[in-house]
Amino acid sequence: MGWQWAWAAEPAPCGARQFSDAELRRQLAGKSVLLLGDSHTRAMFTYLTRMLNGTFSSAIDVFSKGWNSDGWHGNSSSGARVADPAAADLHVQLLWHTTVPQIRDVLKQMNQQQKYPEVVILSLGNWYHQLNKNEAQLEADLAELAGVVAIMDAAARAAGRDILWLQVTLPTRIHGRSSVSTWNTPPALIPRYNAILRASPLVHPAGPVLLLDLHTLAEPCLVWCSPDGLHANAAVNAVAIQIMANLLGLPRQ
Repeated sequence: MGWQWAWAAEPAPCGARQFSDAELRRQLAGKSVLLLGDSHTRAMFTYLTRMLNGTFSSAIDVFSKGWNSDGWHGNSSSGARVADPAAADLHVQLLWHTTVPQIRDVLKQMNQQQKYPEVVILSLGNWYHQLNKNEAQLEADLAELAGVVAIMDAAARAAGRDILWLQVTLPTRIHGRSSVSTWNTPPALIPRYNAILRASPLVHPAGPVLLLDLHTLAEPCLVWCSPDGLHANAAVNAVAIQIMANLLGLPRQ
């Protein structure tokens, strides 16, 4: 496969398809997408907004890095960014957080304010080793978060709003690929984190959250699917975004 995914010429048996930039904008028109978590959601935020404004290329592997939040508001007909969010009909927001309790508190506040995005994408767990928190703490934090998500999901449904909840897994760490990938987290810890994420009570069928499995998407192309040994590349993120767009088109239960 090389360094990027290729779409089959024939439609998939499940009906999944590749959306053009214009089709993706139409699919997200009038909707808000919230990306909540660490640099994996920051990467997806960057690539999603590039797809919406027509500047995406699968050759782009350098995305904005930093420990801060961001927002993008645009016009679904053109993809142009709009200065006044009230005048936009496309909304993508990144809220940067490194631990599950921070994410929990954001969702609690949103529920209290009755703010329900159509899509919430979570990236959890990558920082737990960096912050000297063990795997048992991650499991406990996810269990508590599951309760908050269940309450918010039920409240949104009662208000006539369905949230598409997605949780990303962590791509394989390629140790020594760059200074970034030699971050302290041992590569062997990533599969254990992913096992915890997949078994979380957040995740369907125990909870309303679906897996957006960056690990599985990046695994077949190994080192070619990561620009820095830590994050999935543009092509993998583009496939993840296409999965999100296809899921939005399915009837909700």
